[in-house]
Parts: sequence; C-alpha cells; structure tokens
Amino acid sequence: MAKRVAKKEMKKEEKGVRNLTQIRKMFNKILTSHKGLTLVENRHGAVQVKRNGSLLFSARKDGMIITHPIYEGKGKKKERIFKVGGNRWDHLSLVPFDQVTLTMLEARVKDPKTPADYHDEIYKNRKQESGLVSKLEASKKRKEKAGKSATKARKATKAKAKGAAKARKATKKTTKKAIRKVATAVA
Repeated sequence: MAKRVAKKEMKKEEKGVRNLTQIRKMFNKILTSHKGLTLVENRHGAVQVKRNGSLLFSARKDGMIITHPIYEGKGKKKERIFKVGGNRWDHLSLVPFDQVTLTMLEARVKDPKTPADYHDEIYKNRKQESGLVSKLEASKKRKEKAGKSATKARKATKAKAKGAAKARKATKKTTKKAIRKVATAVA
C-alpha cells in the first residue's frame, strides 16, 4: 500500500500596491464592505478615506498616511514601524506604497478610535512637541498677520479712492469755471 502524502498548503501573501489606481481599487473594496465611509480627493491630489469627517488613511505621492501608530511584535519585543520622521508625528504612520496591504487598511477601519484620540493618547503631557499643535499655532499667526495686512490694504485702497474722487471733483470744478469764463468772454 502506498503511503499517503499530505499536500502542502501555500499561504497567500498579500502584495503591496504600486500606484494610485491600485490604491483606488483597494479603497473601493473597503468602501463597499463598510458603511459610513466616504472617499475624498483633496486639492493636493491625495485620495482619502474618512469616517464622520475624521481621516482614516490618505494616499499621497510619498506613500500612505494611516492615522494610527503601527507596531510589529508583541510584549517587550513590540516595536514601532512606519514611523514618520522625528517625534512630532507619532500618532501617524507613513507606509510606502509597496508595503500597503488590504488587511492593514481593514484594521484601521475596524478600529473605533479617531485620529484625535490617538493624538491625545500619545501626546498627553507634551502637546507642544506635537507637529499638529505647532502647525496650528503657525497657522493662527499667519492668519493674524494676513488679517492685519488686509486691514492696512483696505485702508490704503479707501484712501486712494477718496483721493481719486477728490481729484475728479476738483477737475470738474475747474473745467466748469473755465467754461464760464470762455462763455462770458465770447458774449
């Protein structure tokens, strides 16, 4: 009798994506299988998936931004991977396109936490170290500066308009006087 040989089962490995059309296909699978998600393309060309207005992940030119930290391993060997440069964006993960997988995105969709929750959890007592907070403060300063310069510009245009109106009025008066003088001299 022949001995039975067990067949090897091949594990299907997920391959990463290479371009935005493959990303869009992946997003379509996620959008059709989960309710409450919206697909948005921002003005910079990034394709984003949002839930209730908060960003879950965004495909940009330099890779995929996923709005939660990704770890590899368990326990003491747990290590952060796909970290954004520096420690100012610890609540985000920047994954190269060739390493993005559908299970990675599914895990983010199933995670109920918002990006704000992750931000608050990671930057508890050190909010000033956060890139998000520093960006917000810089934006406020720019807005204040732009508001002041806009006010100055408005005042300058009003003054210029008043000056032009006075000049028109003055030329009208002088031309009327000149016409009267000519009319009296002829008569």
